[in-house]
Amino acid sequence: MTRVLDIVICTYQREELLLDCVHALSQQSINPIDWGIILVNNAPAELSERALELVSQLDYLTVLNETKAGLSNARNTGIRKSSAAWLAFLDDDAKAPATYIESIFQIIKQEAWDCFGGHIQSWWRYGQPRWLAGNFGSKPILSKKRIVLTDQHNWGSNIIIRKSALVSVGNFPATIGMKGNKLGYAAENIVQDNLRKQGYTVGYDPNLSVDHVVMEQKLKIGWHLKSAYATGRDGKTVYPAQYGLAGFLLSIKNCVSRPIKSIFFLISRKEFYWENAILESAKPAYLLVGKIKSLFK
Repeated sequence: MTRVLDIVICTYQREELLLDCVHALSQQSINPIDWGIILVNNAPAELSERALELVSQLDYLTVLNETKAGLSNARNTGIRKSSAAWLAFLDDDAKAPATYIESIFQIIKQEAWDCFGGHIQSWWRYGQPRWLAGNFGSKPILSKKRIVLTDQHNWGSNIIIRKSALVSVGNFPATIGMKGNKLGYAAENIVQDNLRKQGYTVGYDPNLSVDHVVMEQKLKIGWHLKSAYATGRDGKTVYPAQYGLAGFLLSIKNCVSRPIKSIFFLISRKEFYWENAILESAKPAYLLVGKIKSLFK
């Protein structure tokens, strides 16, 4: 019997978080009759014996290896392996509530959507430094009720897509996105834009929520600067207007004005620390360099 849904989890060298992710899925409120898990290992080395032993206890979980680096490559391997009508893409550092899959099934039944997602809530597994706001890692709530997204995007750590629709737009683009430890963004946005261009419907449900860990490297200033650079480098395909003359002039303006504002905030605000001042001053420059880099890709 063809399954209704496969959860595709792509992992790269973080087994401890992966096992938390899989454990949460093993505690779902509905039995795995119409759904299963496809785990794609995108690391050079295979999963450890301990991890394989634990995941092998779930007879509805399939383990694959994709040696070609890149999150999109790993996801596309999972897509090809699956025979389910729907695919949910969940990060290996995300933790789903017990009603997650039940909620997905309800949305599939109740809404004429071809793609949908929901909220992302930050999970402070490794502690929270003073200079990072409590909502860092959480995504903005796009609506308080279910809606169709006409131009906004669901996030890749919590996105569900009808397989036939996904295949029709060529799956995930492998030229951008995460590759090993190299930051990359926007692959999911391109997929959703391509779906809309072909007449498919993209929806959003704020109650379909998962916890997403704030990784240890994100607790360091350097990661945020690399992220700003990667955003500038990869954002051209999604936000082309920001890469015209006006967009570059605005970026240059921010490189000048943000450091001035940061000094003012550092002096005048209680909960604005020197780390915040460094980030606010330097991020516009890293973003601009990334945008310049995109011109030569």
